[in-house]
Amino acid sequence: MLPLVLYLLTFILCFEGHGWYRRDVFLSLLFLGIAGICGILLSGTNNPGIWVLIGLYSSTVFFACMVCHGELAALKPHPRSLTAFYVMLSVGGALGGVFVALIAPYVFNDTLELPLGIIGVIALVLVVLYRDPQSAMYRFRSRLRWGVGFAVLIAVAGILGQSYVESAKESRVLLRNFYAWLKVSDHGSGIYEERRLTHGSITHGMQYLAPERSRWPTTYYGRNSGAGLAVTELGRTAYLKVGVVGLGTGTFTSFGRRGDTYRVYEINPQVLAVATTEFTFLRDSGAKIEIVLGDARLSMAAERPQQYDLLVLDAFSSDAIPVHLLTKEAFALYFRHLNPRGVLAVHISNKDLNLRPVVRQAAEFYGREARIVHSDKIDYIGVYGSDWVLVAQDPKFFDAESLSTAAEKVETTPIRMWTDDFTDLYQILK
Repeated sequence: MLPLVLYLLTFILCFEGHGWYRRDVFLSLLFLGIAGICGILLSGTNNPGIWVLIGLYSSTVFFACMVCHGELAALKPHPRSLTAFYVMLSVGGALGGVFVALIAPYVFNDTLELPLGIIGVIALVLVVLYRDPQSAMYRFRSRLRWGVGFAVLIAVAGILGQSYVESAKESRVLLRNFYAWLKVSDHGSGIYEERRLTHGSITHGMQYLAPERSRWPTTYYGRNSGAGLAVTELGRTAYLKVGVVGLGTGTFTSFGRRGDTYRVYEINPQVLAVATTEFTFLRDSGAKIEIVLGDARLSMAAERPQQYDLLVLDAFSSDAIPVHLLTKEAFALYFRHLNPRGVLAVHISNKDLNLRPVVRQAAEFYGREARIVHSDKIDYIGVYGSDWVLVAQDPKFFDAESLSTAAEKVETTPIRMWTDDFTDLYQILK
């Protein structure tokens, strides 16, 4: 919402009768913002802090929009031509939206519209200054200023280009589509050499490349994690039918044994392509693997009850979560697909959102017992710290020795229950 608000605000400020745009002021602020972005990229710090990034990028967007809208307002023609002027303005906005939403995800394998946008704004400024008789740079009147302008354009293009070239060098695979930007990269050496799948700064799976370690459950799926404890306990007495929402690299299927069935729901076909070509969890699993492409909730709604022993939800670790998978109606669907002894495991590890109250409210509404399992990071086996909420159809599940101490009551402040008609991310921000 914030970039949209800033965009509309600059439109109002620049086209309002008095006009708030001052070329020298906002051009100076714009180039300061661009310099800040280039400084972050040059430092190699991908994520210096969410508030730093929000402040820097939002202010730079504001200054860029002030410059663009301010110059447009200055070019506004005689009233008899205003209709065509505003029609072309609208067409330009629509074309920009089509480019970013529909074309860029399929033409680029990285977020190249950001550097192209920055370079385009600088080039556009130079064109405007060249054509404006009121400008000190009108038709090369000031060769020194033109030299500085071109030097800035070339420097920014070089810095941005270098940062994206370096990112590509570090990657085995770069993919992008409507759903996500995915990167596969290798790190470490020897028995600690690992392959990671990331989306932005979020790791969606990791596998050791050494054969003796390649089947280890890593990241959020360690054997002491909530999901690890649940699948181990449930599998003591029978073969399992397991549902998994969110494929990632297929790490959780490493728990699969001959006789088990793992049915995995994944919305992004590129994730499936990466999991089958760059990682071996799916191929090495002893279980029968079934892949269902499409939105998990819609897919499950169209299926007959699957009678899962365990249903694993792992789609909430990023900063943009699918809230429709956490509503009261969604939980009703999950419980319909569990058998009478089945367990729902919800992965709630998240840097920005506290999902405990959301899951607890839904569990209590349906009269199910919910417990949380926190596990610590163990570097030498590639396990991350994680939080899982286990929701059991039968409360006796938590009497098992492995869970009686590890699984604790979900202590949290009650919130208004999420439904298909109401969700509120603000109330669960950490």
